[in-house]
Amino acid sequence: MRRAPLFLVLLASSALAWTGDLQAVPVCGLDLDGDGVPVESDCDDLDADVPAASTWYLDRDGDGVGGGIGTSACAEPAGYAGLSGDCDDADATVHPGALEVAGDGVDQDCDGRDGVVVAALVFDSGDTGFVDDTAWQDTGEADTDTDADTDADTDSDADTDSDADADSDADTDSDADTDADGPVYANGCSTGVVGGLGVWIARR
Repeated sequence: MRRAPLFLVLLASSALAWTGDLQAVPVCGLDLDGDGVPVESDCDDLDADVPAASTWYLDRDGDGVGGGIGTSACAEPAGYAGLSGDCDDADATVHPGALEVAGDGVDQDCDGRDGVVVAALVFDSGDTGFVDDTAWQDTGEADTDTDADTDADTDSDADTDSDADADSDADTDSDADTDADGPVYANGCSTGVVGGLGVWIARR
């Protein structure tokens, strides 16, 4: 019995590895089409225009946004979506980009808030429409009567005028408040204070 030359056996084995023959040994990282995507991740490793597999997320409520851990596939599996971030995948009205209904206790757009507009509260003790100089409801001047600041009253009406700031307290933006003191934010306005004088108004 004649034996084939050794170089012919090696040549045949090499051909099997590159032609996709079932007997060939798989080579990890092989990129046949040169698109930078290895064969095990490429949806068609003979066509450089075909991209790698995409990540898809289970979309239980069918709103086009999924959640949880994604799965890799070349085509979108049934019941999956290409977008993730759904914070309630059992409610189709809840997903990133959904219309938010403020104050209903539901975070429709999945931004971690209920859409309530937050405003700072300021004090108008004389009900004049002007904000008192030191009347921000903040940590630095929570008690406007005993904060040891000299409030300016330019028109002698027993009220601090809106454009006055006699405190020299670093009011660089002329908003009649100490810039170093940040306001305490609240969701609404009160109807008055102890003693019945003045109203807290929302300043946006």
